[in-house]
Amino acid sequence: MQKKKAVIFGAGQGAKEVINLYPNYEIIFMVDMDESCVGKIFECNGGGYPIRNMDELANGGFDVIILSSLSLFDTSYNLCKKTYLIPDECIIFSHLELPIKARIAFLEAYSKIVDSKQISGSICEVGVFKGDFAKEICRVFPTRTIYLFDTFEGFDNRDIAVEIENKYSHEKSGHFSITSEYLVGEKLKNHPDVRIRKGYFPESFNIDGETFCFVNLDTDLYQPTLSGLKIFYPLMEKHGVILIHDYFSKKYFGAKAATDEFCAEYNLSVVPIGDTLSVALIK
Repeated sequence: MQKKKAVIFGAGQGAKEVINLYPNYEIIFMVDMDESCVGKIFECNGGGYPIRNMDELANGGFDVIILSSLSLFDTSYNLCKKTYLIPDECIIFSHLELPIKARIAFLEAYSKIVDSKQISGSICEVGVFKGDFAKEICRVFPTRTIYLFDTFEGFDNRDIAVEIENKYSHEKSGHFSITSEYLVGEKLKNHPDVRIRKGYFPESFNIDGETFCFVNLDTDLYQPTLSGLKIFYPLMEKHGVILIHDYFSKKYFGAKAATDEFCAEYNLSVVPIGDTLSVALIK
């Protein structure tokens, strides 16, 4: 049986996972929004896949396009739909939905524990990006004060310097900058008490006399993850949870390094939550 021809949108680490997830498709080429990648060969499992200009999507010649990046899902999906007029049935992204659905399921289940045990405290997220998970947090905790920390300008060069020095990742400063404080605020405007703190974390942390029942650390990088654990763990209520994203990431190794370092110092343990990426630290 002849394989269907596929194009992968996104030539990052997620592309390797896509190649392994969809062996029944023939990957004919890849595209990426980073124009510096065009003309290069993406190597995986002993094979090589050419990275071409995105405008080649308009020429057709493939059956499906597979999106490989969750963080850039909105942008890549809209480009496929609105710019290159690719129909919904030809865009594959179900593999990107599974981790986020698992995180939301964990959030919903934990909120029931918060209610049943009457755990007090506010909610916080560090690493907000476009506010999609923050929106779920607001839905699940409709009456809690929610603090949101983000540069809203992407990765800071101070954190990237640590990444490069320790070979935790190959990211660049400014990545994840396609967001804004206003964009996030608009998504969450129906929640009665959202407090957005824009700036470099932990310098932007200026909260006194507050405790927390749930904190989501989604900073990807070593330094802000370690800072977040040091700041928030002492402020957690009993049975409170810190959710640490990217612990099992194959692209960002700093989050795991920071978490392991912190847990070793205080003799703590984390547990996976089933989304293939995150772990929970319970007070």
